[in-house]
Amino acid sequence: MQPFGSDEVMGEQRLLFFKTIAERNELASSPTTPPLTLVALTCDPSHMTRASVAKNPSTPVQALARLVRDESMLVRATLAQHGNLPQSVAEQLMLDSVWNVRDLLASNHNLPVSLLETLAKDEAVKVRSSVARNPAAPLPIIMGLLGDHDYQVASAAAIHPSLPVDVLLNLVKETDNLAVIRVLSAESSASKEVLAAIAGHPDRQARATLARNPGLPSHQLSTLAADEYRPIRVGVASNPACDEKLLLQLAVDAEIDVRVVVAKHPHITFETASLLATDERVIREALAANSATPVDVLLNLHFGDKSKNVIDSSFVSIKRQPVEAWGRAAERGLSLDDHMAGKSLGEWLLERGLTEAYQAVQVVNLNQRVNEMARPEAAADSAPPAITHNKLRM
Repeated sequence: MQPFGSDEVMGEQRLLFFKTIAERNELASSPTTPPLTLVALTCDPSHMTRASVAKNPSTPVQALARLVRDESMLVRATLAQHGNLPQSVAEQLMLDSVWNVRDLLASNHNLPVSLLETLAKDEAVKVRSSVARNPAAPLPIIMGLLGDHDYQVASAAAIHPSLPVDVLLNLVKETDNLAVIRVLSAESSASKEVLAAIAGHPDRQARATLARNPGLPSHQLSTLAADEYRPIRVGVASNPACDEKLLLQLAVDAEIDVRVVVAKHPHITFETASLLATDERVIREALAANSATPVDVLLNLHFGDKSKNVIDSSFVSIKRQPVEAWGRAAERGLSLDDHMAGKSLGEWLLERGLTEAYQAVQVVNLNQRVNEMARPEAAADSAPPAITHNKLRM
């Protein structure tokens, strides 16, 4: 496309003069706006309108070249993120005096490699870090940034998707930059080989960070769960990938901090929760506030605990329980006939408007009674079978 002449641009600007700022903003943002109008809008008095032109994917090269000299940092920063920047425009932005503009330019996935190489040597740490995080940056650039003197840059390079596993393994074994190792230990997409290497690293903080990594295989979580360093066991207890066996193991940990975290686990099981329901008050409070705590355990806490915080928190969690949770509790023995506080569970549920919970327990209880009556020994009896109800533990 041939550049528009100054007379054409000025003529279009005179027409735009009669439009409101809202109308001009709409034109600046629309991908169907004519190129001449977009060029004219680069001189709009509103920096927000000019920024919209800089963001518009349909903005012609002539307009982009004008905006690179814009007085507003916002406009230039927006321009730096444009997906179709001409190299000549990108080269000018690379020399911008404001590091924020260069930082956003370094994050642009469509920059030529030659410009990324230059930005990788930028004096600003943030700019070099953005190059290190740019998925379009080729391996040689990332390898160079991996040895950067600033840990932020080196850490960003360490989690770049292009780095081969053998490079990362050598990094874990040989580097004395612990900050890099700690950042890498939190990377859930890291390979199992790399995570295994970090699991054996002497730095306790790296292992503590690793213990929280949901990508860590179960056998390594099990090893870390036995680590003598308390924050590592806390990390395992907070890991969403921590299985039932490990949760039970950590539920009897000597350190109360570990048991509190277990009580807050999003996948806490009935066995683990039942074990913690008789623990210290701070642990019972955490258990009561956890909506993942099985509802039958929450009922025990609500009706049997002496702490007001536990009683109140467990009631809030009880009201949040999904219907399926009530059905599972009934399968474990919860019955509408269970008594607490002078009334049956069924009465208590209906009084509090928990009708869906009532129905979920009722369905399971009825099925259990039908199955009980269908048993051969029950059918042989002429007398109706006696029904034994499981009572809530107080």
